Amino acid sequence: MTQTLPPSELDGGPPPPHGDSVWSIYQHGIDIDPSRAALISLYQPANHLEALVGKPSSPVKSTVDPKYQDSMLIWSFDQMARGTARLGAILDRYNVPADSTILTFIPHGAEWSLVMWTAALKCHTLVCRTVQLLHSDLPEDEELMGYYFRRLRPAVVVVEDEASVEIVEKLRLEAAVATATPADSEASESGNGNTSNSFFLGICLSPLTNPARRASSGNGGNDGNWISFATDIASPQPPFTNQESSISSQQRTVREDRPDRISNIFFTSGTSASQPKGVPRTTRNVCAAVTSHTAWSAPSPGGVKRPQTTGLIFAANMMALSMTSPLIQWHVGGAVVIASRTFSVAANLEAIEKCGVTNLELMRSQLVLLAKHRGFEPKKIRSVRGVFVSGEIITVGYLERLRELLGVGAEVVFVAGFGMTEGVGGLGYPPGTFLKKDGGGAGGGLKPLGDVMPVGTATPGSRVKVVDVDKEGNLQAAAAAAAADKEWEVVPRGKQGELHISSEAYIDGYLDGFAQQMFYTDKEGRKWFRTGDLAVIDEKGMVFVVGRMKDVVKSSVGFFNPTAIEAFLARHLSVEACVIGIPSPMHGEMPYVILDRLPENVTAIDVNEMFLQMVGSGFSLGEVVTLEELGLDGWPLTITGKVRRHQLQKIAVAYFKTKDTSGYALDG
Repeated sequence: MTQTLPPSELDGGPPPPHGDSVWSIYQHGIDIDPSRAALISLYQPANHLEALVGKPSSPVKSTVDPKYQDSMLIWSFDQMARGTARLGAILDRYNVPADSTILTFIPHGAEWSLVMWTAALKCHTLVCRTVQLLHSDLPEDEELMGYYFRRLRPAVVVVEDEASVEIVEKLRLEAAVATATPADSEASESGNGNTSNSFFLGICLSPLTNPARRASSGNGGNDGNWISFATDIASPQPPFTNQESSISSQQRTVREDRPDRISNIFFTSGTSASQPKGVPRTTRNVCAAVTSHTAWSAPSPGGVKRPQTTGLIFAANMMALSMTSPLIQWHVGGAVVIASRTFSVAANLEAIEKCGVTNLELMRSQLVLLAKHRGFEPKKIRSVRGVFVSGEIITVGYLERLRELLGVGAEVVFVAGFGMTEGVGGLGYPPGTFLKKDGGGAGGGLKPLGDVMPVGTATPGSRVKVVDVDKEGNLQAAAAAAAADKEWEVVPRGKQGELHISSEAYIDGYLDGFAQQMFYTDKEGRKWFRTGDLAVIDEKGMVFVVGRMKDVVKSSVGFFNPTAIEAFLARHLSVEACVIGIPSPMHGEMPYVILDRLPENVTAIDVNEMFLQMVGSGFSLGEVVTLEELGLDGWPLTITGKVRRHQLQKIAVAYFKTKDTSGYALDG
């Protein structure tokens, strides 16, 4: 008798209770111990903005090596709270309207952290973009910047220097012209520049030398109003009152937070031909994400003597990871470490060693850079106890290679994590998972699926399922069928399908209703998000993400997921591989293998044979090429460290069209 496999669906149980405001996340950390270190900035001096945050009321408890403590900025939770209250008071002095959007173009640092805390306290929407984007002269970046100012209409913009001020003024003027209404035109003709949407306050981190740009306190709302973080905020006139310096006196604003208020807007990285999508995370999303992430204790193999966890920020501050990771640290009373103004492997290594960093949460590509850096030594990371790796499929071979490169043993736990711009916290690991001694290269108790490591199981408050798609890989037909009765067919355990997640930690839709087909409500009224990931749920309820739907190679013989082949080649050849499909008039799509290098004594024919062993002899492989043959020094990556497959495909097509031997396989 054939045994029926259980369906690929998981219920994490009731959600853990969470606060009703984003500020409650920060307050939770403050309440644990206000004298603990909350922020450590390696590149900023110890007395930076001391007039704003004040001196600590008691010695700051941190994991920083005592001999380095005077060489860097270390703020306690108490100091962060005081600085936040005062920055919030500045926004009130300049009459920043409620529910405003704050748009930043500043690097990681003390100022960025204070803006993040203050946006939560005052219930404003925070959008972070990079300094490099603001100063880019690429046409596509300039078009993107124009969109941000037209669509977001920020009331507050924070920049680094006066050169950035001039760029913002130009962008604001262009946006005002593009979005002008008849009422705005009448106001302009009458000499009254204050339209209903014209409030603006600019904040520049450096001192302002142009008097015409400066704003007067209480006179916000006129074009060209700029203040300096270094002078007008750090040492304002009149000085801060006791009430303005106290978080408790501003709790009235906190109570006005709403579950559906947009707390942050992020934008997807856009690894394929699609453009970035706006991702609005609400108060409910943020609070649920943090509590879901911390509902199960973080991996702790024991023996950690430090009084608190200390996490290092690797991601650019425009990324969802760069906000979610610090939020989790602060929620549990942990310290956040900022190594440098811009990403630097050397600075990150220095920060880990000097600051006693215990937790690393970073992209797969960043971890490889760390391990291969010429200044790396295993002793520099001896404080690290947990490494949360995300951004790509994490394989056994990758983790084994990484342990070897880093020179670490079982005392360091490697966690293959799952998170998206659209939400985090839906998947995690139950307590005790990493306390066992067996289980691949990632830590105890974890059994891989082939070469792929799991990304956890459903966390409290989350539901997960893997649904069927038709054999041609045509999601549009499957989506249309599901939309008719608001149900998808759940596949049995062990079968591959698309991963769907239902959780308050995930958004309900993209900005302006973009790509609505990625969201749906089932017959029970439960909201679901289609991740676009190919996944498998095993018999123990562990979820394995094995690829992206859009990356599937669709040959005339059938379709296959390139991730499995990439993992196989990576493990057996110790290389980095990417398999892409290129349109072919004869084969639908022809798979091509691109390697970072061809190992010694290994030929393209050898790779071809390994490929056919994996997918079967019915398939044909186009060619095997290296990055060097394509004229590349490295993989084209997004800012999140993912390979830009669409860009790589275009480069490969251009290369193969120059070769007569490849011409037959290419479409056009």
